[in-house]
Amino acid sequence: MSDRKDLIGRSFRATGKTFQSLPTATWTVTTLFTGQDGLAYVRLVNDGDRSRIKSVSVSALTDQRLFVMRTDRG
Repeated sequence: MSDRKDLIGRSFRATGKTFQSLPTATWTVTTLFTGQDGLAYVRLVNDGDRSRIKSVSVSALTDQRLFVMRTDRG
């Protein structure tokens, strides 16, 4: 994605499966920010439990070996 602001509102899943062979949770990008290390990060909110929040680097989120963007809304 050329413009990082395009990430806001997009949903992602970590690649792979859970230990029970279920798909991983879906996380939605809510915020973009620059960390103290100067790298670009996103804040993710778990779609199934909005109290679960985490941050990952933009480079990790856009690495298809680690995360896949959801194209459906189901």
